[in-house]
Amino acid sequence: MRYKALSIILIVGMFGIGLVQAQNQFLNMSLLSPLGLVNDTTSRVKLNLSLLQGKVGYLKGASFALGIQTFTTEMNGVGFTGLLNYNKGDFKGAQFSLGPNITEGSSKGLLWSVVGNLSFGTTKGVTVSSVLNCQIGDMKGLQSSAGFNIVGGDFKGVEIGTMNVVSGDVRGLQLSGAVNVVLDTLNGLQLSAMNFADNLNGTQIGFLNYGIKSKGVQLGFLNVLDSEEGLQIGFINVKKRTRIQWMVAGGNLMTGISGARFLTDNRYSVFFVGSPIKGLDDDFSGGIGYRYGYRLNLKVVDLSADLGWSHITSYNKSKEDYDNTYSFQIRTNIEKRLTQRISLFVTGGYYWLADSYKGKRFSSDALFEVGVYLF
Repeated sequence: MRYKALSIILIVGMFGIGLVQAQNQFLNMSLLSPLGLVNDTTSRVKLNLSLLQGKVGYLKGASFALGIQTFTTEMNGVGFTGLLNYNKGDFKGAQFSLGPNITEGSSKGLLWSVVGNLSFGTTKGVTVSSVLNCQIGDMKGLQSSAGFNIVGGDFKGVEIGTMNVVSGDVRGLQLSGAVNVVLDTLNGLQLSAMNFADNLNGTQIGFLNYGIKSKGVQLGFLNVLDSEEGLQIGFINVKKRTRIQWMVAGGNLMTGISGARFLTDNRYSVFFVGSPIKGLDDDFSGGIGYRYGYRLNLKVVDLSADLGWSHITSYNKSKEDYDNTYSFQIRTNIEKRLTQRISLFVTGGYYWLADSYKGKRFSSDALFEVGVYLF
């Protein structure tokens, strides 16, 4: 009976030693899984070499794969992959791949891919790609892509790409060539051609800035807020209380004028086009301009004053030649509201018309205009 017990203990011990040795390997070489030195997906490997397809449970070290490499439990180290890097568990370290890097668990470190990076868990570190970085959960760190950066949760850090989209909160910097989007709260800076934020507590700098709720700053050509708070610095500033009015007028500098006035409280800006231009005898002359001014609301009439600038182009058909110049204007306006949606105005002022952009000579004269604001 004693010998039988000793035999059972010996057999179990030898099996255990063999199992441990199978699960802990320094080297794994694989042609096409399961054709490899290690076929157990719970194995622990320090150096992994794979040709077509490799599958390792746990790596603490380095991995080199030309095709597809899968880590079923955890990847802790440095990996270089040709086609696809797939982490079913957590990742710590650095992974470089010509194809995509996919991580189902959490990530800490560097993910670099020519195609893209896809992470489902939380990420702390750096993700770099040429096409797409897609983070389903929260992320802290740097997202950099020549294409798109997407975060499904909150983001804290820096995003650099052609288009950056975050569905949660952002604390940090979004820098893009086309569009920045934050679907929740922005506490930081957006710098792009177009910026969008649901709750703006930071700063937007771009050609077009849009926010729904705001306690922040917008700096750009066109700033739009669907609220009453927030600071706007730009050529066109629109808030919830802003009135947008169409303008039709005529004068002695521009014979026919059409434009739009953006009126917020007592401040306003006007964009307008007009043709033909006085003093230019070419076959065609026209201009586009901008005005910014201040208005006083009186009981009988409204008084306002503004400064304006216009770009002017003329075309001579016989010479087949275009000439470009510019003009400065100063205006004082008297406005009388006829109905709730129609106002009549009369303008007097002065203008200076340059002979060209390169020239230093100006012609000047008194300015007179009359027109209506609609809506």
